Amino acid sequence: MTWKEIIQERGIFRQDKAWCPQCFEARRQEGNPIYEPLLWSFRDVNFCPQHNCRLIDRCPDCGSAQKAIANNSRLGFCSRCKSWLGNPSEQRINGIEDNLINIKGIGGLIAITPSLILPPNLPDLMKKLQLIHFSFERVVNQDLTQFIVLGKIMEQLKITLNQHKDKPLNLIKLLIPVCDRAQISIAQLLSQDVRAVSTILFSNLKINFRVAP
Repeated sequence: MTWKEIIQERGIFRQDKAWCPQCFEARRQEGNPIYEPLLWSFRDVNFCPQHNCRLIDRCPDCGSAQKAIANNSRLGFCSRCKSWLGNPSEQRINGIEDNLINIKGIGGLIAITPSLILPPNLPDLMKKLQLIHFSFERVVNQDLTQFIVLGKIMEQLKITLNQHKDKPLNLIKLLIPVCDRAQISIAQLLSQDVRAVSTILFSNLKINFRVAP
């Protein structure tokens, strides 16, 4: 399953690894296998939502970056000095709400991929984005104060629909913010048909409108 047709790939993945030292440490202490969640490979994921700590990308002992593919590497250990990369006392950080929106969106994308029967396609996604833009317009017409919240994302959607409808879309700058404002998950946007998406939108945004049969 590929997202290449609908999501811009450039700059979406890290060149080097990043990891949560507390996740590594917890798995080792519990006797569970060490693994690296796919979520950590996304450039815009900078925090661990489980431990509220920043992901790190350098060995704390030798300062080396960890290549995505390295000879003789072992999960959880530095590929250069072989030091353990886990840490049970990494400082917790507050104020990661904005990053959590990206983490939730990317996590939803990862989770929905194995269950999709057909590859996603751009024309179908554009129809759903048109529906979202229409829904935002209805919300603003019902309450002009909502333009403060929706105005910027509506303009981004309008430009995309008018000028970039045949090009893959930016996951972080467009799709995730659109879903956040529309109160719909990435999984719902990509897996449901237009009618189902309309039902979700009009219910969540309290719009008294339905797509005609």
